Amino acid sequence: EYEKAAYAYPPHAKSADAGYAALLAYAQQEKRAQAGELKKVQLAGVDSALRFAATFKGDARVAAVLTHAAEKLYGLQDLERASAIAQQVVMMSPSAGAQERRTAWTVIAHAAFERGRFDQAERGYTEVLALTPEKDGLRAELTERLAASIYKQGEAARDKGQLRDAV
Repeated sequence: EYEKAAYAYPPHAKSADAGYAALLAYAQQEKRAQAGELKKVQLAGVDSALRFAATFKGDARVAAVLTHAAEKLYGLQDLERASAIAQQVVMMSPSAGAQERRTAWTVIAHAAFERGRFDQAERGYTEVLALTPEKDGLRAELTERLAASIYKQGEAARDKGQLRDAV
């Protein structure tokens, strides 16, 4: 019903609120879903989030909604879609908040690393580290992943016989 109110009727003052309420309802439904239906509910929630973001581009909640969708897809191992949505977050104008950008870059970096795109992972981890406070407990892990991304690029260059690039 929230989605109907948000999208099936001509735009009105509460359209965006109805669309957002649908997202909250999906989150509640996800908590109650049985194991066999959980992924279906999660994907329906992501689809609703993408519809919200496309329909209500100027809404202040769009960055958070897209960030959450990217995280959800990453958790579902849909790395291509997760990365594409996270890219939308980091490319937003005006810029998304620092926390949303940090999360989006983390998704981009992890997804790239898992797909063997180590140059993209390096850039992502560099961006995440720039947004991570010095005393943050995750900083050491992120630095390690950055180093691994660089090392893997060296291995790949070595395996191709590109020794100068490997060095």
